Amino acid sequence: MVVSLMRPVFEALGVTDVDLMSLIVRKGAHFSEYAVLGVLARCLYGALRSERASFMTNYPVTFVIMVVMVPVVDECLQLFVPGRSGQPTDVLIDLAGLATGALLAWLVGRLRARRGR
Repeated sequence: MVVSLMRPVFEALGVTDVDLMSLIVRKGAHFSEYAVLGVLARCLYGALRSERASFMTNYPVTFVIMVVMVPVVDECLQLFVPGRSGQPTDVLIDLAGLATGALLAWLVGRLRARRGR
């Protein structure tokens, strides 16, 4: 469905192979889902830090590891679903989305803090 909606855009960019369109849409969905998770994780970390939640503020690496494990576990679970497969490339795409979302949330926070001064 999404591919059919995006088809005019793909064709304007010179992409005519439907399989390639589908691949781009699926990988873009992976990236964007995890970008949202990255934003949420960054906001949660900021809220926990401001509330002085000692576990998360004293051990930020633990927080990062917990968030990074989400795409790893997600892809591992897919190994047990008929017709699905866990792909290391999907984990990398997911991690890139996480990092991008977290970075965007951090940048927005910094910009808001500067404007507040």
